[in-house]
Amino acid sequence: MLTESVEMYLLTIYRLTEDASWAKTGQIASALAVSSSTVSGMLNRLEADGLVHWEWRKGAILTKSGQQIALNRLRKQRLLKTFLVNLAGYQIDEVHEEACRLEHVISDRLADSLEQMLGFPQVDSLGQPIPAADGTVPPVEFISLATVRAGKTAVIRQIDDHEQDKFQYLCSLGLVPGTQIQVKEIAPMNGPMTLTTKGSDAKIYIASELTQKIKVEIE
Repeated sequence: MLTESVEMYLLTIYRLTEDASWAKTGQIASALAVSSSTVSGMLNRLEADGLVHWEWRKGAILTKSGQQIALNRLRKQRLLKTFLVNLAGYQIDEVHEEACRLEHVISDRLADSLEQMLGFPQVDSLGQPIPAADGTVPPVEFISLATVRAGKTAVIRQIDDHEQDKFQYLCSLGLVPGTQIQVKEIAPMNGPMTLTTKGSDAKIYIASELTQKIKVEIE
């Protein structure tokens, strides 16, 4: 039986390799708040178990078996987040820890039942795609807020919650899925973006780095 620690490593590598071909040892260590030597030891173990390919200079990538495990865990996590928001009365900024605790213990059968109960959603409560039982990931074609020009109006469709401190901050500003925003101004040299939300003239200033955490649909 896989341990929670192994599942966390596999999911972390999956997330890091969504935008790059290899997950660096230092990136994994930073994401999991452990030392690089601890990561190296675990990667040796995972490679011996046939779950990752690891090269010291390049980093790690998942094997087919490792990816299947990561996607199964991600599926459960995102179904749980959707259940907690849609049916259990949680706010989206309250579900991360709860879902992370539960995802390790629910069975595939219960995950399938949750999916059916929720109406077979394609995305979770944060707009992130929910892998199907066979491991396929539905395409979600939203664009990064970082690419939106001043004067444009858009609706927030997805928020990245991998870094919880930044996610919680965005939620505190009211920047959650379904919110209509207008980009008022973008400061030069990677300066902050100025936004307003529908029904309010109050200006919201967010750092360039945070605009990359939000995906939107242009109206």
